[in-house]
Amino acid sequence: MDRQTLQELRLVVEPFVKERGYELVDMYFRFESGRMILGMLVDKPEGGITIDECTFLNREICVMMDEKDAINEPYFLEVSSPGIDRPLTSKEDFRRCKNRTVTAYLRQPVLGKLELTGEVKDVDDSILSLACDGQDVQVPLENISKAKQTIR
Repeated sequence: MDRQTLQELRLVVEPFVKERGYELVDMYFRFESGRMILGMLVDKPEGGITIDECTFLNREICVMMDEKDAINEPYFLEVSSPGIDRPLTSKEDFRRCKNRTVTAYLRQPVLGKLELTGEVKDVDDSILSLACDGQDVQVPLENISKAKQTIR
């Protein structure tokens, strides 16, 4: 499964998950023991999804994807909580972390670094503002390849 297929699949799954009151945090695929695993990290908007809710969503998503014939190859679906290392993938994720410490991994260096850790001060449509080592740093959201909240 390629990135394009995963993005198209997200367009089908995300509204389905949202209708049920949950948030699709991330989707990925991996191969394990010769099998394709389609993984989905799902949470409640306020956080704290349970194992029973993940099990429920796993069944519901499987049925929906089978009905839509969304994937034309054998796969195993794995719905789980993003846990404490929840990836920050959207402006809303960064807004939820305002005044908290995050680590952002960058595509292009900022201040000579590819990894920045700082307190989220603000986020708008295209810029994340961090307080890093006593200075305010502006990071274009498109420059962030991966980010997560840092628990200290």
